[in-house]
Amino acid sequence: MMQYKYYAFISHASADEKMARWLERKLTAYRIPVRNVEDRDKSDLGAYQTVRQGLSDNLASSRFLVVVCSPRSAQSPYVDAEARHFVETGRKENIVPFVIEAGEPASFYPPSLPAGMEPVIASENYLAALKAAEGLWDGELDDERYFAVYADILCHLGDVNEMEGRLGQAVVYYKRSLQASETFFGAHPDSFEGCRRFTESLERIAILGARIGDYEESVRLYSRCGELWEKMRSSWPKENGTRGSRLRYGRYLVNRAMYAHTARGDFNPAIEYMSNALSLFEALLAEEPENFTFRLSCANTTSMLTHSAIKTRDFKTAETFYSSGEKLWRQPGNETFLARKSKIEEYRGRIESEDAVTDSRGADDD
Repeated sequence: MMQYKYYAFISHASADEKMARWLERKLTAYRIPVRNVEDRDKSDLGAYQTVRQGLSDNLASSRFLVVVCSPRSAQSPYVDAEARHFVETGRKENIVPFVIEAGEPASFYPPSLPAGMEPVIASENYLAALKAAEGLWDGELDDERYFAVYADILCHLGDVNEMEGRLGQAVVYYKRSLQASETFFGAHPDSFEGCRRFTESLERIAILGARIGDYEESVRLYSRCGELWEKMRSSWPKENGTRGSRLRYGRYLVNRAMYAHTARGDFNPAIEYMSNALSLFEALLAEEPENFTFRLSCANTTSMLTHSAIKTRDFKTAETFYSSGEKLWRQPGNETFLARKSKIEEYRGRIESEDAVTDSRGADDD
Protein backbone atom coordinates (compact mmCIF):
# COMPACT_ATOMS: atom_id res chain seq x y z
CA MET A 1 0.00 0.00 0.00
CA MET A 2 1.32 3.47 -0.90
CA GLN A 3 2.51 5.60 2.03
CA TYR A 4 1.17 9.16 1.99
CA LYS A 5 2.69 12.20 3.69
CA TYR A 6 -0.78 13.65 4.33
CA TYR A 7 -4.00 11.87 5.05
CA ALA A 8 -6.08 14.58 3.38
CA PHE A 9 -5.71 17.66 1.17
CA ILE A 10 -8.34 20.38 1.74
CA SER A 11 -9.34 22.11 -1.51
CA HIS A 12 -11.29 25.36 -1.19
CA ALA A 13 -11.93 28.76 -2.73
CA SER A 14 -10.19 31.67 -0.99
CA ALA A 15 -13.55 33.09 0.09
CA ASP A 16 -14.20 29.86 2.02
CA GLU A 17 -10.88 29.91 3.84
CA LYS A 18 -12.48 30.42 7.28
CA MET A 19 -14.50 27.20 6.99
CA ALA A 20 -11.49 25.36 5.53
CA ARG A 21 -9.40 26.47 8.50
CA TRP A 22 -12.09 25.32 10.91
CA LEU A 23 -12.25 21.92 9.23
CA GLU A 24 -8.45 21.67 9.26
CA ARG A 25 -8.36 22.30 13.03
CA LYS A 26 -11.06 19.70 13.63
CA LEU A 27 -9.41 17.02 11.52
CA THR A 28 -6.03 17.74 13.09
CA ALA A 29 -7.65 17.35 16.52
CA TYR A 30 -8.64 13.83 15.44
CA ARG A 31 -4.93 13.22 14.73
CA ILE A 32 -5.49 13.27 10.98
CA PRO A 33 -2.52 14.94 9.19
CA VAL A 34 -3.97 17.30 6.59
CA ARG A 35 -2.62 19.78 4.02
CA ASN A 36 -4.51 23.04 3.58
CA VAL A 37 -3.10 25.33 0.88
CA GLU A 38 -3.82 28.97 1.70
CA ASP A 39 -4.28 31.90 -0.64
CA ARG A 40 -3.23 30.00 -3.75
CA ASP A 41 -6.16 31.16 -5.83
CA LYS A 42 -6.09 34.87 -5.10
CA SER A 43 -3.84 35.44 -8.09
CA ASP A 44 -4.63 34.92 -11.74
CA LEU A 45 -4.54 31.59 -13.56
CA GLY A 46 -1.16 32.38 -15.10
CA ALA A 47 0.41 32.73 -11.67
CA TYR A 48 -1.24 29.47 -10.71
CA GLN A 49 0.72 27.66 -13.39
CA THR A 50 3.99 28.55 -11.63
CA VAL A 51 2.95 26.73 -8.45
CA ARG A 52 1.15 23.84 -10.18
CA GLN A 53 4.06 21.47 -9.65
CA GLY A 54 4.10 22.16 -5.91
CA LEU A 55 0.36 21.62 -5.66
CA SER A 56 0.62 18.44 -7.71
CA ASP A 57 3.22 17.17 -5.26
CA ASN A 58 0.92 17.97 -2.33
CA LEU A 59 -2.01 16.29 -4.04
CA ALA A 60 0.06 13.23 -4.89
CA SER A 61 1.22 13.09 -1.25
CA SER A 62 -2.36 13.13 0.08
CA ARG A 63 -4.47 10.04 0.52
CA PHE A 64 -7.81 11.88 0.35
CA LEU A 65 -9.14 15.12 -1.09
CA VAL A 66 -11.72 17.11 0.89
CA VAL A 67 -13.45 19.63 -1.39
CA VAL A 68 -15.11 22.51 0.48
CA CYS A 69 -18.16 22.96 -1.79
CA SER A 70 -19.90 26.32 -2.18
CA PRO A 71 -21.02 28.61 -5.00
CA ARG A 72 -17.47 30.08 -4.92
CA SER A 73 -15.67 26.75 -5.21
CA ALA A 74 -17.98 25.69 -8.05
CA GLN A 75 -16.55 28.60 -10.04
CA SER A 76 -12.93 28.19 -8.94
CA PRO A 77 -10.60 26.80 -11.64
CA TYR A 78 -8.11 25.84 -8.94
CA VAL A 79 -10.55 23.74 -6.93
CA ASP A 80 -11.67 22.14 -10.19
CA ALA A 81 -8.06 21.37 -11.16
CA GLU A 82 -7.45 19.70 -7.80
CA ALA A 83 -10.58 17.59 -8.10
CA ARG A 84 -9.66 16.68 -11.67
CA HIS A 85 -6.19 15.56 -10.51
CA PHE A 86 -7.75 13.00 -8.15
CA VAL A 87 -10.25 11.80 -10.75
CA GLU A 88 -7.59 11.41 -13.47
CA THR A 89 -5.22 9.55 -11.13
CA GLY A 90 -7.90 6.98 -10.34
CA ARG A 91 -8.70 8.20 -6.83
CA LYS A 92 -12.25 9.39 -7.36
CA GLU A 93 -13.44 7.25 -4.43
CA ASN A 94 -11.07 9.17 -2.16
CA ILE A 95 -12.82 12.51 -2.67
CA VAL A 96 -15.05 13.85 0.14
CA PRO A 97 -17.39 16.73 -0.87
CA PHE A 98 -17.92 18.96 2.20
CA VAL A 99 -20.94 21.18 1.42
CA ILE A 100 -21.08 24.36 3.54
CA GLU A 101 -24.23 26.10 2.25
CA ALA A 102 -27.90 25.21 1.96
CA GLY A 103 -29.16 24.17 -1.45
CA GLU A 104 -28.73 21.36 -3.93
CA PRO A 105 -25.29 19.90 -3.03
CA ALA A 106 -24.35 18.93 -6.58
CA SER A 107 -24.85 22.54 -7.73
CA PHE A 108 -21.85 23.49 -5.58
CA TYR A 109 -19.54 20.84 -7.06
CA PRO A 110 -16.71 21.96 -9.36
CA PRO A 111 -17.16 20.61 -12.93
CA SER A 112 -14.66 17.76 -12.49
CA LEU A 113 -16.39 16.42 -9.37
CA PRO A 114 -18.86 13.63 -10.27
CA ALA A 115 -22.41 14.79 -9.55
CA GLY A 116 -23.49 11.52 -7.94
CA MET A 117 -21.01 11.71 -5.05
CA GLU A 118 -22.61 11.67 -1.60
CA PRO A 119 -21.79 14.90 0.26
CA VAL A 120 -21.16 15.72 3.89
CA ILE A 121 -23.52 18.57 4.85
CA ALA A 122 -21.94 21.07 7.26
CA SER A 123 -25.22 22.06 8.93
CA GLU A 124 -24.15 20.80 12.37
CA ASN A 125 -20.53 21.76 12.85
CA TYR A 126 -19.34 19.06 15.25
CA LEU A 127 -21.27 16.26 13.58
CA ALA A 128 -20.23 17.51 10.12
CA ALA A 129 -16.55 17.45 11.03
CA LEU A 130 -16.90 13.93 12.38
CA LYS A 131 -18.69 12.82 9.24
CA ALA A 132 -15.96 14.37 7.12
CA ALA A 133 -13.38 12.52 9.20
CA GLU A 134 -15.40 9.32 8.83
CA GLY A 135 -15.28 9.77 5.07
CA LEU A 136 -11.47 9.86 5.20
CA TRP A 137 -11.28 6.12 5.46
CA ASP A 138 -10.88 3.37 2.91
CA GLY A 139 -11.29 0.34 5.16
CA GLU A 140 -7.56 -0.21 5.70
CA LEU A 141 -7.32 -1.47 9.29
CA ASP A 142 -3.80 -2.84 9.30
CA ASP A 143 -2.17 0.45 10.29
CA GLU A 144 -2.62 0.86 14.05
CA ARG A 145 -2.39 4.66 13.92
CA TYR A 146 -5.20 5.05 11.40
CA PHE A 147 -7.22 2.27 12.98
CA ALA A 148 -7.15 4.20 16.25
CA VAL A 149 -8.33 7.37 14.49
CA TYR A 150 -11.18 5.53 12.77
CA ALA A 151 -12.32 3.81 15.98
CA ASP A 152 -12.36 7.19 17.77
CA ILE A 153 -14.37 8.82 14.99
CA LEU A 154 -17.03 6.11 14.96
CA CYS A 155 -17.33 6.22 18.74
CA HIS A 156 -17.65 10.03 18.70
CA LEU A 157 -20.38 9.79 16.06
CA GLY A 158 -22.17 7.27 18.26
CA ASP A 159 -21.80 9.56 21.28
CA VAL A 160 -23.21 12.58 19.42
CA ASN A 161 -26.22 10.62 18.19
CA GLU A 162 -26.81 9.14 21.64
CA MET A 163 -26.66 12.57 23.32
CA GLU A 164 -29.16 13.92 20.79
CA GLY A 165 -31.56 11.02 21.37
CA ARG A 166 -30.97 9.16 18.10
CA LEU A 167 -30.33 5.85 19.84
CA GLY A 168 -30.87 3.73 16.73
CA GLN A 169 -28.22 5.67 14.82
CA ALA A 170 -25.93 5.55 17.85
CA VAL A 171 -26.19 1.75 17.86
CA VAL A 172 -25.23 1.68 14.17
CA TYR A 173 -22.04 3.66 14.80
CA TYR A 174 -21.13 1.75 17.95
CA LYS A 175 -21.54 -1.56 16.12
CA ARG A 176 -19.40 -0.32 13.24
CA SER A 177 -16.76 0.69 15.78
CA LEU A 178 -17.07 -2.75 17.36
CA GLN A 179 -16.71 -4.47 13.98
CA ALA A 180 -13.63 -2.41 13.09
CA SER A 181 -12.11 -2.99 16.52
CA GLU A 182 -12.80 -6.72 16.39
CA THR A 183 -11.26 -6.98 12.91
CA PHE A 184 -8.10 -5.21 14.02
CA PHE A 185 -7.91 -7.11 17.32
CA GLY A 186 -8.34 -10.41 15.48
CA ALA A 187 -5.40 -9.56 13.23
CA HIS A 188 -3.31 -8.24 16.14
CA PRO A 189 -4.33 -10.25 19.25
CA ASP A 190 -1.27 -9.06 21.18
CA SER A 191 -1.94 -5.37 20.54
CA PHE A 192 -2.81 -3.61 23.82
CA GLU A 193 -4.32 -0.69 21.86
CA GLY A 194 -6.49 -3.02 19.77
CA CYS A 195 -7.70 -4.86 22.87
CA ARG A 196 -8.48 -1.62 24.71
CA ARG A 197 -10.49 -0.17 21.85
CA PHE A 198 -12.38 -3.42 21.30
CA THR A 199 -13.27 -3.36 25.01
CA GLU A 200 -14.41 0.27 24.84
CA SER A 201 -16.61 -0.47 21.82
CA LEU A 202 -18.20 -3.41 23.65
CA GLU A 203 -18.83 -1.26 26.70
CA ARG A 204 -20.51 1.51 24.72
CA ILE A 205 -23.00 -0.97 23.28
CA ALA A 206 -23.49 -2.52 26.73
CA ILE A 207 -24.32 0.90 28.23
CA LEU A 208 -26.73 1.69 25.40
CA GLY A 209 -28.35 -1.73 25.86
CA ALA A 210 -28.99 -0.94 29.52
CA ARG A 211 -30.42 2.46 28.60
CA ILE A 212 -33.01 0.88 26.31
CA GLY A 213 -33.79 -1.90 28.81
CA ASP A 214 -31.91 -4.81 27.24
CA TYR A 215 -30.21 -5.79 30.47
CA GLU A 216 -29.40 -9.37 29.51
CA GLU A 217 -27.41 -8.17 26.51
CA SER A 218 -25.71 -5.57 28.69
CA VAL A 219 -24.65 -8.25 31.19
CA ARG A 220 -23.40 -10.49 28.38
CA LEU A 221 -21.30 -7.72 26.82
CA TYR A 222 -19.90 -6.65 30.18
CA SER A 223 -18.85 -10.24 30.86
CA ARG A 224 -16.90 -10.17 27.59
CA CYS A 225 -15.39 -6.83 28.63
CA GLY A 226 -14.28 -8.45 31.88
CA GLU A 227 -12.44 -11.19 29.98
CA LEU A 228 -10.66 -8.61 27.83
CA TRP A 229 -9.72 -6.51 30.84
CA GLU A 230 -8.14 -9.54 32.47
CA LYS A 231 -6.11 -10.03 29.29
CA MET A 232 -5.00 -6.40 29.33
CA ARG A 233 -4.17 -6.43 33.03
CA SER A 234 -1.92 -9.45 32.50
CA SER A 235 0.10 -7.42 29.98
CA TRP A 236 0.47 -4.24 32.01
CA PRO A 237 4.12 -3.12 31.98
CA LYS A 238 4.32 -2.78 35.76
CA GLU A 239 3.04 -4.97 38.54
CA ASN A 240 -0.06 -2.84 39.07
CA GLY A 241 -0.23 -1.18 35.65
CA THR A 242 0.10 2.50 34.84
CA ARG A 243 -2.09 4.97 36.70
CA GLY A 244 -4.06 5.68 33.54
CA SER A 245 -4.70 1.96 32.99
CA ARG A 246 -5.84 1.45 36.57
CA LEU A 247 -8.10 4.49 36.38
CA ARG A 248 -9.73 3.13 33.20
CA TYR A 249 -10.18 -0.28 34.81
CA GLY A 250 -11.81 1.31 37.85
CA ARG A 251 -14.20 3.23 35.63
CA TYR A 252 -15.05 0.03 33.81
CA LEU A 253 -15.94 -1.61 37.16
CA VAL A 254 -18.14 1.35 38.13
CA ASN A 255 -19.91 1.38 34.75
CA ARG A 256 -20.45 -2.37 34.91
CA ALA A 257 -22.00 -1.95 38.35
CA MET A 258 -24.26 0.87 37.17
CA TYR A 259 -25.43 -0.40 33.80
CA ALA A 260 -25.36 -4.18 34.16
CA HIS A 261 -26.66 -4.37 37.74
CA THR A 262 -27.89 -1.16 39.42
CA ALA A 263 -30.04 -0.28 36.39
CA ARG A 264 -32.08 -3.45 36.87
CA GLY A 265 -32.16 -3.33 40.68
CA ASP A 266 -29.41 -5.92 41.24
CA PHE A 267 -27.56 -4.03 43.96
CA ASN A 268 -25.41 -6.63 45.73
CA PRO A 269 -23.11 -7.42 42.75
CA ALA A 270 -23.08 -3.70 41.98
CA ILE A 271 -21.71 -3.02 45.46
CA GLU A 272 -19.01 -5.65 44.93
CA TYR A 273 -17.85 -4.11 41.63
CA MET A 274 -17.92 -0.57 42.99
CA SER A 275 -16.05 -1.60 46.15
CA ASN A 276 -13.27 -3.05 43.99
CA ALA A 277 -13.22 0.16 41.95
CA LEU A 278 -13.06 2.24 45.13
CA SER A 279 -10.02 0.26 46.30
CA LEU A 280 -8.30 1.08 43.00
CA PHE A 281 -9.20 4.77 43.20
CA GLU A 282 -8.08 5.03 46.84
CA ALA A 283 -4.72 3.42 45.97
CA LEU A 284 -4.27 5.95 43.16
CA LEU A 285 -5.19 8.83 45.47
CA ALA A 286 -2.68 7.56 48.06
CA GLU A 287 0.03 7.69 45.39
CA GLU A 288 -0.97 11.21 44.28
CA PRO A 289 -3.03 12.91 47.03
CA GLU A 290 -3.49 16.20 45.16
CA ASN A 291 -4.83 14.62 41.97
CA PHE A 292 -8.35 16.00 41.44
CA THR A 293 -9.43 13.19 39.08
CA PHE A 294 -8.51 10.49 41.60
CA ARG A 295 -10.23 12.35 44.44
CA LEU A 296 -13.36 12.90 42.37
CA SER A 297 -13.43 9.21 41.35
CA CYS A 298 -13.28 8.20 45.02
CA ALA A 299 -15.99 10.67 46.00
CA ASN A 300 -18.38 9.70 43.18
CA THR A 301 -17.91 5.99 43.87
CA THR A 302 -18.59 6.35 47.61
CA SER A 303 -21.69 8.33 46.70
CA MET A 304 -22.97 5.53 44.45
CA LEU A 305 -22.06 2.92 47.06
CA THR A 306 -24.07 4.87 49.64
CA HIS A 307 -27.08 4.81 47.32
CA SER A 308 -26.75 1.09 46.60
CA ALA A 309 -26.39 0.24 50.29
CA ILE A 310 -29.54 2.24 51.02
CA LYS A 311 -31.39 0.25 48.37
CA THR A 312 -30.39 -3.02 50.09
CA ARG A 313 -31.55 -1.58 53.46
CA ASP A 314 -28.04 -1.91 54.83
CA PHE A 315 -28.02 1.45 56.57
CA LYS A 316 -24.94 0.75 58.67
CA THR A 317 -22.88 0.20 55.50
CA ALA A 318 -24.53 3.22 53.90
CA GLU A 319 -23.47 5.37 56.85
CA THR A 320 -19.91 4.03 56.55
CA PHE A 321 -19.72 4.88 52.86
CA TYR A 322 -21.30 8.26 53.54
CA SER A 323 -18.73 9.11 56.22
CA SER A 324 -15.87 8.04 53.94
CA GLY A 325 -17.15 10.10 51.05
CA GLU A 326 -18.02 13.10 53.18
CA LYS A 327 -14.34 13.72 53.85
CA LEU A 328 -13.76 13.94 50.11
CA TRP A 329 -16.83 16.01 49.31
CA ARG A 330 -16.52 18.39 52.24
CA GLN A 331 -16.90 21.78 50.58
CA PRO A 332 -19.18 24.73 51.38
CA GLY A 333 -22.49 24.42 49.60
CA ASN A 334 -21.95 20.86 48.38
CA GLU A 335 -25.39 19.34 47.92
CA THR A 336 -24.46 15.83 46.76
CA PHE A 337 -23.82 14.23 50.10
CA LEU A 338 -26.45 16.30 51.89
CA ALA A 339 -28.93 14.69 49.50
CA ARG A 340 -27.46 11.26 50.21
CA LYS A 341 -27.70 11.85 53.96
CA SER A 342 -31.33 12.90 53.74
CA LYS A 343 -32.05 9.84 51.58
CA ILE A 344 -30.63 7.57 54.27
CA GLU A 345 -33.04 9.08 56.79
CA GLU A 346 -35.94 9.06 54.34
CA TYR A 347 -35.50 5.41 53.37
CA ARG A 348 -34.97 4.33 56.97
CA GLY A 349 -38.16 6.07 58.06
CA ARG A 350 -40.16 4.66 55.14
CA ILE A 351 -38.95 1.11 55.68
CA GLU A 352 -39.47 1.25 59.44
CA SER A 353 -43.04 2.40 58.78
CA GLU A 354 -43.61 -0.43 56.29
CA ASP A 355 -42.16 -2.95 58.76
CA ALA A 356 -44.42 -1.61 61.49
CA VAL A 357 -47.49 -1.97 59.25
CA THR A 358 -46.43 -5.52 58.33
CA ASP A 359 -45.97 -6.44 62.00
CA SER A 360 -49.36 -4.95 62.80
CA ARG A 361 -51.06 -6.95 60.05
CA GLY A 362 -49.29 -10.08 61.22
CA ALA A 363 -50.62 -9.51 64.76
CA ASP A 364 -54.17 -9.00 63.43
CA ASP A 365 -53.90 -12.24 61.48
CA ASP A 366 -52.87 -14.03 64.65
